Amino acid sequence: MYTKACKKAIHSSDAKAFIHKEFSPYKITTSKGKEEGLLTGYYEPELRGSLKKDKKV
Repeated sequence: MYTKACKKAIHSSDAKAFIHKEFSPYKITTSKGKEEGLLTGYYEPELRGSLKKDKKV
């Protein structure tokens, strides 16, 4: 998902400029318009799996 951005980040010398260029901010509010709250995110790795043992790749 972020492969291209990560590859570009390696060559960036200005982190703040990189973030502004590569990502778009979104304003998030509650249904009542409140701007304060908690936003969480989760990392879900994609792993190759099998029910049968095979050679490791």
